[in-house]
Amino acid sequence: MITDNGTNNLRQKLLSIVQTWMEEIEMEKQALHRENTVINEKENKNKIFSVIELADYLGVSMDCIYAMVRERQIPHVRIRRRILFHRELIEEWIKKGGV
Repeated sequence: MITDNGTNNLRQKLLSIVQTWMEEIEMEKQALHRENTVINEKENKNKIFSVIELADYLGVSMDCIYAMVRERQIPHVRIRRRILFHRELIEEWIKKGGV
C-alpha cells in the first residue's frame, strides 16, 4: 500500500515529467514557427500580385492601380489580359519613391 508521502512523491515525479514534456513541446513549437516564418518570407519574396492584391497591399483602389499601369508609372507585366506585379519590383519601386 502506498502511503500519502509515497503518493505525493509519485505526483511530484509525474508533474516533473509532464512539465519537462510541455517545455520540450513548447520549444518544438517555437522551432517550427521559426521555420515557417523563414519559408513564408521566401515565398513572399517571389510573390506575384494581381491588381486586386496589389491594391490591397498598397492600400489604394483598383482604379488607382489601373491608372498607374495605363500611365506606365508602376512596374508590371501583361500576360494576355492579366496585369501582374512582382513583389520585389514593387518594393524597389516604393523605395525609390514610387517613380
